[in-house]
Amino acid sequence: MKTQSLKPIHALLAIVVAIAMLLVWGAKGTVDAFKADEAAQAQTTLTSNTVKNIRQIQLALVETETAKRGYVISEDSEDLHAFNDGIKDYRAAIENLNTTLHGVKTPVQVKLIFNVEQLSEEKIADMVRIVDLAQQERRVEAVDLIRNGDGKTLMGQIRQNLDALYEIERGLMEDSMANTRDIQKRSFRRLLAMGGGVLLLLSCIIYLFVRAVSLDQTLDLLEKVDAERQRSDLLSKELNHRVKNLFAVITSIVRLTGRNEKHTDIAIRKITDRILALSRAHTLTVSEDNKDVTDLETLIRALLSPYETASRDYKIEGAYLELTQSTLTPLGLLLHELATNALKYGAWSTDKGGSINVAWKIEALEESDTPEAVIVTLFWNESSNSALKITHFEESGFGFRMMTMSMRQLDGEINREWNNGLNLTAKFRQG
Repeated sequence: MKTQSLKPIHALLAIVVAIAMLLVWGAKGTVDAFKADEAAQAQTTLTSNTVKNIRQIQLALVETETAKRGYVISEDSEDLHAFNDGIKDYRAAIENLNTTLHGVKTPVQVKLIFNVEQLSEEKIADMVRIVDLAQQERRVEAVDLIRNGDGKTLMGQIRQNLDALYEIERGLMEDSMANTRDIQKRSFRRLLAMGGGVLLLLSCIIYLFVRAVSLDQTLDLLEKVDAERQRSDLLSKELNHRVKNLFAVITSIVRLTGRNEKHTDIAIRKITDRILALSRAHTLTVSEDNKDVTDLETLIRALLSPYETASRDYKIEGAYLELTQSTLTPLGLLLHELATNALKYGAWSTDKGGSINVAWKIEALEESDTPEAVIVTLFWNESSNSALKITHFEESGFGFRMMTMSMRQLDGEINREWNNGLNLTAKFRQG
């Protein structure tokens, strides 16, 4: 009888021991998941700071390059200050990167950062040499150094090393999150095995669910970082395209003005006036809060007047149209691209010159919620005074993509024809 009375006790003890072991087993899984989550959060913070430093390095070098080119073109002291500030910003960013990764750098990261520092110092030395030449009024030599391609090669190598650093950090974060998810999945199964009646295990399940949501938010953050990187690459390409166009336009202005003017003082004054006008026109197409230009005719004149000579003329015809801020920038970019293309390939590209006719018509938009809404049809017609080498409109370059993106922002459509010059019709809504 005594032995039989012990059996329920033994069974209860076995159940208690089993529950205790189950609790320990489940608790261990929870602790492992918590540690893995902390490690993933730490890696996410480290990766976020590293990516931020990488972007700051790229931005500082791009701003320094832009200021250098601006100083060579205009000798503006503000560009010189921006150039020196860009060098300081780069050195602060590379120091922050080394501080962020101190003690945790892999051998590959050590080599990549060393490469970035070496290449960047070479790039800075090259830019300083070009600025020094410009300060010595040896601008032709400075421009030749810019065009020889060494600086572009160095920038490409720097970008490759920074991209490799970015991919390493992204891989480390993804591995950490994948490891955390694996541990959380195993822990989740342990908690389910403990039974829904155990409050502690239920709390752990809720905890894991919350942490999974946190990981999804981390993935969303990573996607935003990728989007910012793609936007930075697009801006870099647009900057490169615009700088190339500016050099081509300035070279043409200097060549044609010097050819048509016999007196040096007059030629210098005209060249200076046209370059300043070109600078104002460039500002109009990139400013988001410009208050000086509000109507279409003023915008067109500002963009075309820097290129006007005795052999290059233009005609503008159309009713007064006040431009909204949402229309001004994309339309300005489109017209700026058309003007530079006319100078490089179209009616204004030859010594004999040609003419450009710009006209537009405005139609009221019926059944619109906004009374000021209109449909604008813009006509751009070029006529060259001599036969052009170009026989068709190139649709694969970055300039074509820029025009397409500008019309997409205006929610409009565009048609192009080439007949010894570009004939273009653009239709879009304003308001």
